[in-house]
Amino acid sequence: MGRRIQPTIWHMVLIGLLLAATAAFVSGVAAERSTTSTSASSAATASPGTGETAAERASSGETAAEGSRTHETAESTGGFRLESTGSVVAAVIISLLLAAAIAVQGSRVVLLFAAVFCLLFAGLDAREVGHQLQDSRAGVATLAGLAAVLHVGVVPVAVRLVWPMVWARGSAGARKEVGR
Repeated sequence: MGRRIQPTIWHMVLIGLLLAATAAFVSGVAAERSTTSTSASSAATASPGTGETAAERASSGETAAEGSRTHETAESTGGFRLESTGSVVAAVIISLLLAAAIAVQGSRVVLLFAAVFCLLFAGLDAREVGHQLQDSRAGVATLAGLAAVLHVGVVPVAVRLVWPMVWARGSAGARKEVGR
């Protein structure tokens, strides 16, 4: 197996960012599902403006299930449903395993995988921000934006841990110029 590292402050920052991004992601998913449930249950009751009951709307072809099916179809990428419970659980498990692997091993491969994973995740978070703003859900969009920023924040820290000499040379060069 790989060698065990002594975690530095940068490892702790990276783990903190990854866990905070995961928490923001889970909070956003929970908030979105609670607003979706609320709107689905309100769709089942009578519409205040029209007085139609759920049965009347169903007979006219409008159902809450059709609305949610449209939402689910819009959220699939390449036939893969990004917001399914399985996808959400898998993303959380991968994030937690990455945090644990960084704490225990912290190899370059793990750090690079974390950077790539978080960049991809940030792209999906940014896509979700647009989707939530389009649906007028500012709170969920804010959580998705926070998750995106935290996921992007993982990248420079992971790169700093993978290539510490590049960072050290860059700062040493800056000190030499200032000292002139």
